[in-house]
Amino acid sequence: MKILKTLILIIGIFFGLFACNSKNIDEKVENQNFKSTGIIKKINAEKGEIAIDHEEIPNLMGAMTMDFPVKDKKLLEQAKENDKVEFELVRENGDLFISKVKKIGEVTQINAGEIYKTNCAKCHGENGEGVDKKGITFLKGHALDHTQEDFIKRVTNGKGDEMPSFKGKLSEAEIKAVVKFVREEIQSKVDPKDKVPHKH
Repeated sequence: MKILKTLILIIGIFFGLFACNSKNIDEKVENQNFKSTGIIKKINAEKGEIAIDHEEIPNLMGAMTMDFPVKDKKLLEQAKENDKVEFELVRENGDLFISKVKKIGEVTQINAGEIYKTNCAKCHGENGEGVDKKGITFLKGHALDHTQEDFIKRVTNGKGDEMPSFKGKLSEAEIKAVVKFVREEIQSKVDPKDKVPHKH
């Protein structure tokens, strides 16, 4: 009888400790704070949301652009598009909110289309069609078989008499932006049948 009572007591203590630990775990999960930095891409005052192109948020998610609701819409009064910010997220009762936003800089918008028109169109054409004896087309053949990294290196370093170097003339961000413009805007309309491999 004593052994049975002892076993019941031990089991009761075990489940009591488990319940306490479970409660602590739940509290930690339900009330968490996260910090990161990013660039505000869009503000939706009506919904009370901010779209942020953010770096990794440790213990939560990797780098991406995402819409976050704000805990207090007053936070939107101190936020502007293209602001670089430090922000804090809080998870309460399973919901995730931005609780703090602090501006730490600004990002200048880059007009990649204008950069292309000014620096590239005279050789590669207004629409990437190429200009005879000046620059290759981006719409078929050779230019379709290279990676974005290849394009960035070529624009940065040039290639002898065939291609001038834009290092020093355009910033690293501007080069990346104009390459992205070529890849995602100009080459997006290319017919798949034109995407044939080439040999060097």
